[in-house]
Amino acid sequence: MKTLISLEGHILIITFVYGLIIGSFLNVCIYRIPRKGSIVFPGSFCPSCGTKIRFFDNIPVLSYLLLLGRCRFCGTFISPIYPFVELSTASLFLFFVMKYGISLKFLFASLLAVLSIVLMSIDYRHKILPNVLTLSGVILGFGFSLFHVFVTWKESLAGILVGGGLLLLVSFLYRVITSREGMGMGDIKMMMMVGAFLGWELAVLTIILGSFLGSIVGVFIAVKQKADMKLILPFGTFLGLACLFSLIWGSSLVDWYLGMIK
Repeated sequence: MKTLISLEGHILIITFVYGLIIGSFLNVCIYRIPRKGSIVFPGSFCPSCGTKIRFFDNIPVLSYLLLLGRCRFCGTFISPIYPFVELSTASLFLFFVMKYGISLKFLFASLLAVLSIVLMSIDYRHKILPNVLTLSGVILGFGFSLFHVFVTWKESLAGILVGGGLLLLVSFLYRVITSREGMGMGDIKMMMMVGAFLGWELAVLTIILGSFLGSIVGVFIAVKQKADMKLILPFGTFLGLACLFSLIWGSSLVDWYLGMIK
């Protein structure tokens, strides 16, 4: 029993540390992909002064705390989003390994979480959802369905069509009614990705939750700052949060709802 507990403890620790390292890499992706830069070369550097960051200043979370959130060389303040992404990724990895163990389902959930974190972070900062992430996600999500990891390939295909098609229809109706452009194609492709991973039911749930959350925040911003919410916090950010919720609790919520209406 002691050996088993010790082994499980080591797995949890390794998974959390691995999540921190992946989270650090995600920060690189979030910074460089919108700028069309390589995510491999050059090594990490300060965005302000361009100085290469030494390895002992590049330890996830710990280096940020030791340096008090500033660059060692130029003293420029470093956004707390960096350690937040690292801790969020590590926490999700830890949750998934506790729920699924070391399995294909763990890989599935972790990959969707990684894509969601990067997409909603990029959309928040740059108001874009890169095709290299969304379309790759569609392919990967459908690929997992071939092994019946979370949904069947038919459910995945239906998710792609419903997830993307529903937003495409909303965008079209918005343009017809208001004579203005609605949501971008990036949001539509992102929902195709979510549908490919989670199927059509959870894709619909993601759209509903994302719209609800966006509406609440939008009204708050409009009242507080008299600003257009679309210009401040794009829809993809809310879809990313809703996707993570659907991934973790969506199936239970859908089952509860269907049980209520029967």
